[in-house]
Amino acid sequence: MVKLPKPDRRPMVGRRDEDPYSCAYVIGLTSERKPVRIGCCGGADPQRHFKELQRAQPAEIELKAAFWLPDLRLARRVVSEARAILRDLQVDDYWFDVTAGKASDALRAASKSCHIPLLTNQEYRRISVSFAKRRETKIENLMRRVGMQTR
Repeated sequence: MVKLPKPDRRPMVGRRDEDPYSCAYVIGLTSERKPVRIGCCGGADPQRHFKELQRAQPAEIELKAAFWLPDLRLARRVVSEARAILRDLQVDDYWFDVTAGKASDALRAASKSCHIPLLTNQEYRRISVSFAKRRETKIENLMRRVGMQTR
């Protein structure tokens, strides 16, 4: 099971506070390796999205893989390309008869073919910081701009 960043965390790139990235994901049944669903959602609250997906499924599902892209439009493009790569293995609209590893490989390949950068969940969690840390960084940046030393 994949551990998502906490809801109050947001990415920080080069001391700049970014909007939450969008998530391209692979989910599947907890009890089985296949089939898996490939989809995407906005990054503000992916936990809520997965809870809604669970309500629509009769069996228990789990997040098998998550990748992060700068915005939802790009995430949709990569997911669409990944679905096209796996078209021959499609079971239903969004479900594919492949393992989570094969679906993740399709997302990576789609990202490369579209020339869109993709962060793994681990990389995204590494650059995501809490509200307190973001505020501290903003204060440090302000002090640096006005010529005051920080630490």
